Amino acid sequence: MDQQAWSDHGAAGAFGLEGGMYYAQDFRLTKESYLILTLAQISISGGVIFGWQALLPVLYEKGVYAESCDGGKSDPTYPCLAMRSKLALVFNIACAANAIGALVAGVMMDVCGTRIARMVAGLIVCAGAMMIA
Repeated sequence: MDQQAWSDHGAAGAFGLEGGMYYAQDFRLTKESYLILTLAQISISGGVIFGWQALLPVLYEKGVYAESCDGGKSDPTYPCLAMRSKLALVFNIACAANAIGALVAGVMMDVCGTRIARMVAGLIVCAGAMMIA
């Protein structure tokens, strides 16, 4: 740590705490680390859209929208057309929300910056995962 920064600005100046905001003055990520972080973020947050077909058998087994079928889970045509239609509607709404979210995220990145936009997106993904759980 630079002794001059400590003496001129105190601890706040030495650690980048001026104005109540923390920022790392000498912290820089390489292009490769940005790529790795971006791929990790996509892998974590893109699961429902990209993994919908793998999620469907679990939803059928749990009986999500089973009340739409005439005999419930004991219906011989289970999963019935009404149940599959409701699950398809859920997927379509999720795809539309994904596209609208991309538009909002793009505007937010332009206005607030990448770091803030990624933090907000991470909070939204965490909230959505908690709702699913």
